Amino acid sequence: MRVRKALAPFSALRFALAAIDMSCAELAEKLGIVSSTLSLKMNGRQPFTQTEQYAILDILGKPDESLYEFFPRNGRKSA
Repeated sequence: MRVRKALAPFSALRFALAAIDMSCAELAEKLGIVSSTLSLKMNGRQPFTQTEQYAILDILGKPDESLYEFFPRNGRKSA
């Protein structure tokens, strides 16, 4: 029997950052927040603001229509 691990919060965002070789520290700097605040947000302990969400899409070069791909309502993408 195989045990399925739950995906980390915001896994699509984590993969997109890795694809463009951007660290969370670099993303935090571009957003104008400290790394520890971004860490709280990336781990689902503090919500992203709508402004931050759209800024991240811009940084990633993704269209606004992909918002829920990166920011699903519960912070996790179903597997």
